[in-house]
Amino acid sequence: MPCLFTIRRLIVSTVAAGAWALLASGPAAAADLVTVEGHGCHVRGGEQASDVARNAALAGAKRQAVDIYRSEVRSQTDAGTFEVDSDRARAAIADALTNVNVLSLTEQDREICAKIRGQIDPEAIRAVLSDASASEPEIDPGALQGDTRCRAYLPARVKLTQPLAGAGRVETRDSLIRRLQMEAVRQQRGSLVRGASQILTASKNGDVRERFMSRMRAQARGLVKYDVVSEEVLAQAGQQVLSITIDARVCVPREPLPRTVAVVATRSTRGAPVPELRNILEQELAHSSGLVVVSNSGLSDVEVSAEIINVGLIERNLTAADLGPGQGALAGRYYQLTATLSGMATVMGSGAQVTRQVDVRQMVPAKQDKRLATETFVKRKMVALAQKLRSGLDRELGIADAAGNKNAGAQPGSAGQGASGDVGGGLNH
Repeated sequence: MPCLFTIRRLIVSTVAAGAWALLASGPAAAADLVTVEGHGCHVRGGEQASDVARNAALAGAKRQAVDIYRSEVRSQTDAGTFEVDSDRARAAIADALTNVNVLSLTEQDREICAKIRGQIDPEAIRAVLSDASASEPEIDPGALQGDTRCRAYLPARVKLTQPLAGAGRVETRDSLIRRLQMEAVRQQRGSLVRGASQILTASKNGDVRERFMSRMRAQARGLVKYDVVSEEVLAQAGQQVLSITIDARVCVPREPLPRTVAVVATRSTRGAPVPELRNILEQELAHSSGLVVVSNSGLSDVEVSAEIINVGLIERNLTAADLGPGQGALAGRYYQLTATLSGMATVMGSGAQVTRQVDVRQMVPAKQDKRLATETFVKRKMVALAQKLRSGLDRELGIADAAGNKNAGAQPGSAGQGASGDVGGGLNH
């Protein structure tokens, strides 16, 4: 195969004369080194095909080195500020890569594939990590230009295909690149965003991952850096498809992203929706510094539901004897109002549940219409329930209040005292 032979000669001569020779000049003794290998391919065609394949193989060798020395990095650095997956840690390991050689350059189907072998000097890693840990900068040098939201980037290799039918290659490529970036985020699952209580917002469960993806689209859009490893057009199932592989780096935000919360259901004693209760819950949840209220799309991090279990009114005439000594002036006609409301917040990533209940009986002077008195009373208890749910949810998620204190939350089973603030509108109960 003259073509392959020519390419191989060109690559070998380039390696001997260029940067690869510099990498291979490390002075460390072979007995002290650890061998790593990498393999990479790129579609044939174009002057850069072999270079891309070789770079992909080198990236694979570096990833293997990171895996081997993961525990070494963690033992040498502060995991809170200098993680093994950060750009600086990976750069430190790459700096210790020496004796790099191209073992093979072959054609497989329509691709050019390279295999690279190198060696890692453990002492060099320890020295570089020690220096880097002592001079850790405030801003990760691997962050996007002008962006201080990311404290590190997590690596991910992603390969996807997309049909070319009905669209040009440029449009298909743009669409596929966007899918690849989001798939890189998906692969990292819950490692990207954690709350103060370390509750994962995503998991291997597909449904929960979709919630995580929705959240990342809304709050961390664009925080993915990538390099195209390979790109080719293939024939699959009788149609042309574009196949792209990328090496991506996904942002780890410096601060936990606010969780999205949706009120999914509010029911009256008859099972009918209660818009007033939904509005009160959303308004109260919006006051939390760690929550963002969203519509009920089925993709929120936290789902809240509430129910009016019981509402009652009994008209009573209270005499001085009923009220006790010195209370005779208060004798008269009263409404005895009772209400029982229950609410639950479910954290979708962990399955944790926060339940609160308001169960109140109260006597009020019969100075207004029975229906109006009932509506006013029940809506005040709606506010009390919403406050207890928000407080309990903040406590479960470890969300601090505006003063920086952890929200203590309401205790389960505590009585629901009256709250101020009436809300207009009718009540279906």
